[in-house]
Parts: sequence; structure tokens; C-alpha cells
Amino acid sequence: VGALMAREMGVPLELVAAVNENDIISRTMETGVFRFVDHVEATTSPSMDIQVPYNWERVVYYASHGNTAEVTKFMKKFEENSAEGAQMPAAWLSLLRSFLYTSSVNKEAVANVTRDTWQSDKYILDPHTAVGVQGYLNVQNQVNPQKFWPVVVLSTATPHKFEESVKPTLKIDSLPNPPVAFQGIDSKPTFSKPMKKGADWEQLLRQEIVAITESRKSQ
Repeated sequence: VGALMAREMGVPLELVAAVNENDIISRTMETGVFRFVDHVEATTSPSMDIQVPYNWERVVYYASHGNTAEVTKFMKKFEENSAEGAQMPAAWLSLLRSFLYTSSVNKEAVANVTRDTWQSDKYILDPHTAVGVQGYLNVQNQVNPQKFWPVVVLSTATPHKFEESVKPTLKIDSLPNPPVAFQGIDSKPTFSKPMKKGADWEQLLRQEIVAITESRKSQ
């Protein structure tokens, strides 16, 4: 969506939205129907292991030229029957297809591109960024057939956040150059607040946020 906003501001971009096995975006762009599936696959890129990407509402906002009434109607229809889903208007779909490509990348391809990038450039991809890199490679002959245009990958996280999958993929014991904020994090105190089933979790979360904010103000 950040790239889409840049495009709306005038940057001449062709976009590739890459997803893992949980491929709701690529399915939506292929079929025009935004809907749930029966199963969410656990992958090495867990932030993509979801049924509904919240940013999609923002995407269709731009596809509709800011028609909030139609976007609300579309999302409401989806929420009423998420298994059946909501059909995107033809004009929205046509506009998005004119510049937005999609690609689904499985765990094996994520591991392969992570290894290849490390071997060729000594750069470590986090699993989500690896999805983006391989997603582009999957469709580059459509998007950039002459390989003339420069390619920008919007990286999403540091690989240090996903060491449990990156280290065995690269067969290394530790990742170099940990971010300063990560250093010593294992020795810092942890906090938790139990939330019982049936309680108002939203209200509990709001109360906790307010309490933490007031505590920091007084420090």
C-alpha cells in the first residue's frame, strides 16, 4: 500500500504484490472474488499467514477512486458471508490489473531464494522479504521483460526477528550485525497480562495502553 500511495502521488511504478501459500491476494486478483478459504497454512513467513490482509480495504479505496460508500458496501458484503466473499466491481479489478501483478511463493522457494541471495550478495533476507523477491522473479518476464527498469523490493523486517527459520536455511549458527535494539533483549524482563475467555479483550488492551502511556509520561 505504501508503493500504491507513491504511485498515486506520481511515481511511475508497476507493482508486484507477493504472498505465500496463503494466497488471498493472488486469488482475488485472478478471480475478482475476495473471500475466505477453509485453511490457513503455517509457513516461515508468519505475518502473511492470515485470511484477510487489512490493507486490502485501502487498496480497493484507491481502486474505487476514493468512493467510500462503495468500499463500505463491498467490505460489508464480505463480512456478512466471508466464505462466499464479495465480487469486486469490474472497473476496480480492471484498474488494479493494469499495474498490479501478484504471485504466490511457497516455503521451498522462500528457502531457495534466501540461500541464493546469501551466496551471491552476502545479504540475508527475512522470510517475508524473500517472498517479495521471489514473487517478483516469478513474474519479471511480464513486468520487466527487457530487465530495463530498476527493481525496488519493499523489505518488511530484519532477518534477526526470524532467526528460527533463517539460521537453519543458511546453515549458520548466528546472524551477523544484529540491530542495536535487539542486543541483550533475551536478558530483559518480560511482562504478560492474562485475559480470560469471555472478557472484553479490546477494553483490557485499551486500559493497558493508557496505563503504560501514563507510566512513561511520569518517568
